[in-house]
Amino acid sequence: MYNIILSRLILENDNKDKIVVGLVSIWAGGGHIALMDFLFEELKDDKRFTPYTYIHNDSSFDRINDMLLGKMGPLIDVFYKNLPNEYMSVSALKLVEECEKFIKKYNPDIVIGTNWGITGAFGLVKKSLKLNFINVLAIPDYGIPSMAGFPNNHYTRPDYALVFDPEAKTGLIKERKFPAEKIIVSGYLTKKSTRQLVKIWRKKSKAELVKAIQEDIGKNYSRNISPNKRTILIAGGAGGIIGKSYDLLKMITEYQESHPEFIQNNQFLIITGKTTKYFDKIFKHQRKKEENWSNIIPIPWIEHETYAKIQLLADFPILTTIAPASMNELIEASCGPIVVYKHRRGQEWPHVRFIAKNGLGYYIPKKQDLLNVLLRGFSEIEKDRFLKNATKYHDRQAKEMVNLPDDIFSLASKSISSKRKSDKNRIKLNINFNLISPKVWLSILVLMIPSSILFGFVQYKKGSSKISNNKYTKMFMSLLSKLNPFSTNAEEETR
Repeated sequence: MYNIILSRLILENDNKDKIVVGLVSIWAGGGHIALMDFLFEELKDDKRFTPYTYIHNDSSFDRINDMLLGKMGPLIDVFYKNLPNEYMSVSALKLVEECEKFIKKYNPDIVIGTNWGITGAFGLVKKSLKLNFINVLAIPDYGIPSMAGFPNNHYTRPDYALVFDPEAKTGLIKERKFPAEKIIVSGYLTKKSTRQLVKIWRKKSKAELVKAIQEDIGKNYSRNISPNKRTILIAGGAGGIIGKSYDLLKMITEYQESHPEFIQNNQFLIITGKTTKYFDKIFKHQRKKEENWSNIIPIPWIEHETYAKIQLLADFPILTTIAPASMNELIEASCGPIVVYKHRRGQEWPHVRFIAKNGLGYYIPKKQDLLNVLLRGFSEIEKDRFLKNATKYHDRQAKEMVNLPDDIFSLASKSISSKRKSDKNRIKLNINFNLISPKVWLSILVLMIPSSILFGFVQYKKGSSKISNNKYTKMFMSLLSKLNPFSTNAEEETR
């Protein structure tokens, strides 16, 4: 009994002076979660920090990706470039309740969010309860953050920004008018555990990789994978955009009908992920035993460890969407040159440019041109150029991210308010949206209706409760009723 008490005292003393870091994200494409995981693994073994991770349960952002933005490039381009950034305040409303619970459970000194929506929600918690934690937005994307991608409202704007591209910093200063002294620039690679895994499995033969992949996902899905063929990985990200590879697959299989020797020397591994309909669409050809589809192998949702092995097996990838998280994984595995076939415009334009500018791959949007590349293959000179540039990029990122824990520690040491101790009492309070000035709410009122319709439609399609049932929306409508002389009971109207 004495030993247990002593152990607890030692643990409490060890944690007393540590900086509590909340690393938070939301499903809006896997890249945001990947960045959160990267940050956690960089901080978890540092004795100065106690990090906690949190992924918000709301899936509306991901549903919008799947239903609209992933399939309609021009639409996401319009949203990304033109949507007023007050929209963040509206979106954050429905996220606040869970974020409030996280704050009350862990009382973090710093919250680093990897998506603007979640950062906006924590901003509302901070301002509404008058708390003193530091609210940081980590931006995974390259290029200038758009107006739609960076909160500007007083209640949702971050205190600091963490970026991984000098152009992003320049854009925040010039375009978003964010203070230079509140921007941290760091390096960004795939998470530490994946780097260690790749280091181990890089030494394995292709036969050993294939065997391990088959054990991971089951031979029912992977029995046709061969260690003796050239392997092309076809992958996409959020939004079901992997389906846009089907026209390319059809062209490949039509060619293979009259050129069966191509089947003997090549195989295509298609990461269909959560898109089960697309998996079934490809798999049905194999069930029908269509020979020209026998080397087109769909692979369902897999863990990161399995994906790393597939990337090591592959000669090069063809991507239907491109983000820093996937690019970092491919570079870690030396899987390239990277070929971008499709992308979702918006924030992905700078990623495409980055790959071409740094000699990491090619943008080939026409399927006939891509088929020609598949037929001729990449020369040894092209492969060597990719490896050289990938190593250069990797080393630069590794060097720049060495100081990331020190930068976060320095930020905490210099910026945590002397009022921080009072937060322990204030987190016992509940959010009262009446504390937010009517002027702020009126500034986003015009965006409330389209946002409600959008989220309401998405949730209705999935059978979830509509946004009209959200308690924060009711609070908002109640506040409006006090401002609108023509409404007697706005809250009642929302029911």
